[in-house]
Amino acid sequence: MTARYDDEIVPESDETALYACGHTGCIHYSFFYLGFQFGVDPEKIEKRDLCPACIWKRMRPKIILCATCGLPILPGNQVKKVQLDAVTFQHAFEASKGEYLACTRCVGMCFTGHWTGERYRELQLVNVTSDGTHILH
Repeated sequence: MTARYDDEIVPESDETALYACGHTGCIHYSFFYLGFQFGVDPEKIEKRDLCPACIWKRMRPKIILCATCGLPILPGNQVKKVQLDAVTFQHAFEASKGEYLACTRCVGMCFTGHWTGERYRELQLVNVTSDGTHILH
């Protein structure tokens, strides 16, 4: 088993390609960060707009840590705001005064919104009435 380091692109094949960004990079890859390996959506790989290094450069700053367990939260992940006096994880995100974001691994599927990569987006419930009107709550 190969030792992994934080902030690493992990090639999963020897095949390379020229990407639209002008860089050459591996075709099949994943990322290793904060002790976790993240896969990449195959459709994004097929487009070949950005090489692995350019994707990682854009994605890495958008990863935050769960305020309760310290596991990574990626853009698009479901989260819940939790009330805490203090957090011990450097990259935890404070959604509002004293409220931090926790992952669904800690709070179960009881989530209140999503992490966009830049901010907390609160869940909006939509009711559709019998006449087709959408009502946001």
